[in-house]
Parts: sequence; structure tokens; C-alpha cells
Amino acid sequence: MRIFTILLILAGLTISAFAETAKSAGEPLPNGILRVRVVRDTSFFNRKLRVMPLDMGSGVPDIFTINVPKGARVLKHGENISVHQIRVGDIVFAQGSWNKQVFQAPSLQVNVNDCWQYLDQGRNYKALQGRIEKIDYCKNEFLFRSKKSGLTVYADRARIWTGDKVGALGSLKPGDVVIVRGNVQGLCIDAERIEVFRG
Repeated sequence: MRIFTILLILAGLTISAFAETAKSAGEPLPNGILRVRVVRDTSFFNRKLRVMPLDMGSGVPDIFTINVPKGARVLKHGENISVHQIRVGDIVFAQGSWNKQVFQAPSLQVNVNDCWQYLDQGRNYKALQGRIEKIDYCKNEFLFRSKKSGLTVYADRARIWTGDKVGALGSLKPGDVVIVRGNVQGLCIDAERIEVFRG
């Protein structure tokens, strides 16, 4: 009797596992853009990241692998980097599709705070780093000096981020180091996003 009971339990577990596998196999994983945190970075010999999803209920595994093919576009603060420069703890937006249980990502953006940044908006769309020299709070603009030259930044429609928090122009002050993203026209930049870096 005891052996029969054990066999029934084992059979039930097998059926349950099979049903779960069939369910997961029948539900395609979502393609497109995934927001993840890196839990193991690449080695010298491969281009694979181990990651965990940051969006609840996204329908993806708790831990999975992202494969970054050769020729993939990897951006950090608007600059191209190597996949081997991505580190454990980095937040990554990966754009691609699933091949079995591996996410194939020909395009990555690293440490983007809020959303995927579409940087292919023409050759005048740039991400520039520099220091704020002077702010005109009434006009919603400031003078910004990058490595090359001084620019007037129009910030009236920009989203401003300090770390992972949304701010306002009033929270900026001269001397702040910022990355400004937007369309450059001559000595002006129409900003869409401003990231503030403070110690």
C-alpha cells in the first residue's frame, strides 16, 4: 500500500511538471525591449550576459541569458561601448527577440533611468556632457560648457533626472555636471533629457 501511494505521488508530480512545461512552451516570450539588471557579466571568451527582469509580470524567466552578437550596438550615455564594459548591477534596456530561452539583443542601452532612448533621430541629435555655468530660471534655459564649446540649452520641454529621481530646472545649479540629450542647432541645444551627476 505504501509503495502504491508513493507511485501515485510520483505520477502526480510528473503530470504536474509536464503540464507546466506544456503551458510555458505554449506561451511565447515577449519580444521587443526588456529592462533588466545584470547579475553576471561577460567573460573574455563570450558575449553573453546573465540578467534578471526589473518589470513585474513581464512574463520572462526570473534569470535568463542575453546573447549580444558581434556588431551589436551597445550605448552608454549616448556613447558606443564594448559589451565587455557592462558590469554586474548595470541596468540595461535590451532590444531583440527570443531564440528558445536566450534573448538575442542586437541593440543595448546601459544605465538608462526611465525608458529606451531613441537616438537615431538625425545627425544633429547628440548626447553631450559638460558643466552648467549660468542658469536663467525665467527663460528655462542655461549656459552649458562641454569639452568643445559653450552651448545654450533650452530646457522648457526636457525631462530632468538626478540619479533615479525626476527633478525640475529649479533643482539645477551652476557647477552641476550634466549630460544633455537633444537636437543641436549651432550654439544651441533643444534638450529632451538632462541627467545630473552629483557626488
